[in-house]
Amino acid sequence: MSQSERENQIIQATIRIIAERGYAAASLEAVAEVAEVSKGLISHYFGSRETLMRRTAEEALGEIRRAVADSVDMYAPLPQVLRETILAAALLSQNHTARLRALQQIVLNLRDSEGAQILTVHDYEDTYASQEEMFRRGQDSGDIRSDLDPRILAVSYQGAVDGMLAYLDAHPSVDPHHYAAQFATAFLEGLQVGRRHDSG
Repeated sequence: MSQSERENQIIQATIRIIAERGYAAASLEAVAEVAEVSKGLISHYFGSRETLMRRTAEEALGEIRRAVADSVDMYAPLPQVLRETILAAALLSQNHTARLRALQQIVLNLRDSEGAQILTVHDYEDTYASQEEMFRRGQDSGDIRSDLDPRILAVSYQGAVDGMLAYLDAHPSVDPHHYAAQFATAFLEGLQVGRRHDSG
């Protein structure tokens, strides 16, 4: 295998362990056993467990983003894009459970030497920027109200999506299609042209 293939093999093993056993169980020894490589090879490629966890989170997030993006026509009118995106995100709870759980566990548990959380809201910047552009495009086309701040919309939207994913993971009996439809309708109600309200 090439180095990139080996690194991916190790990252996928890390995702599997965290999703099935929890963050604390994903020691370098455990990852090496599942990936069928030596602990030394993991250290050679990643240097430390902290770096492995950060890279695993980045890869899991990238795979999740690609899964959602592949399900959506990003050039459609914004209301359609939002409905499709929210549904695709909701279905991640069924189709990408391991990646979601691993990502959530790493974000919550990866800490520096002083106990501070390493992955924070600042790591959402690329996500916020792309969503901000999406909302701005919707304003330019007249699909949504122009008096709303696209950055605030992006942050609020992402927070709602994260909440949805956590809830669906904790409540597998909930129909993700129904949740997504209700969420999209409620969110879009506040964005529609002609529904301008006092901003307070």
